[in-house]
Amino acid sequence: MKKEMILDSTRRYLERIFEEFPEEAYKTVRILLKGSKNNRKLEIFVDKKGGVTIDDCVMITRKLSKYIDNDENFDEHFILEISSPGEFGNKDKEA
Repeated sequence: MKKEMILDSTRRYLERIFEEFPEEAYKTVRILLKGSKNNRKLEIFVDKKGGVTIDDCVMITRKLSKYIDNDENFDEHFILEISSPGEFGNKDKEA
């Protein structure tokens, strides 16, 4: 799967997840795909008003993993990492 397709699909899946929790006002800050085939890392930075907790990251990881696992277009192994951009996130534009 091409990098652009991976990033676009990931954005769409995150939007679906975030729609389930409108009161949290999650937003995607940045999505990065690093590495080469069979050794890729998908890094996702999310934010919300009041800050992102570890529980938020775990929940998003679990839900996103299910989407990716069920998408036959994701034909490679990924390391999935969800985290908060921290204090620098406010300077970044949405992915």
